[in-house]
Amino acid sequence: MNETSIAYCAGLFDGEGCILLSKHYTYANHKETAYGRQPNYRYRMDIRLNQTRPESVIYLQETLGGTVYFLRRSHGPNKEKIYAGRWCWEMADTIAAHALEQLLPFLRIKKDEAELALQFQASKFPALQRRGERGRKLGRTPEEVAYHQWCFEEMKRLKQVHNDPAMQEHYILLKDSFRRQLLLPGICDLISSVATRTQRA
Repeated sequence: MNETSIAYCAGLFDGEGCILLSKHYTYANHKETAYGRQPNYRYRMDIRLNQTRPESVIYLQETLGGTVYFLRRSHGPNKEKIYAGRWCWEMADTIAAHALEQLLPFLRIKKDEAELALQFQASKFPALQRRGERGRKLGRTPEEVAYHQWCFEEMKRLKQVHNDPAMQEHYILLKDSFRRQLLLPGICDLISSVATRTQRA
């Protein structure tokens, strides 16, 4: 595995990938632990990438590992066609963290999300192992529960930063720079109009 391959995968992931902290319910009711009652859910970290063609997702799997599968389209006018759907690459938990560690030096857009995901995964119990003198069956400390919930909310915030009015204003101010560098006024007008509509909404 060479640096060029990792950099190529990072470019794919930066543009089309997704880092998720999702909530998974584990018990019917709150669980009693050595640290008191705890929520009946835990958070899990996943990374994914979807494409209509299989080449890129297969390359990701060959380079970083993970699972590749085809998800058929279940709605729309073209759902009966053989090619209707998308190819998906997916990893979770520890192996996803290992892949993010390799991609991190080359990430730009999703760098903050990747760093947060790695911090979250590092705070969890390793599978089938002990941390110090404390086993997994004892439950999570209140501090761990609070930290995982904060990571979940912070990941949502990072994904919504493009809706921040201050960020939108920053892009609008770059309009003249885009026009000078790209000589494409249509792109600048599109950015401005989208930001304006979002602010009104």
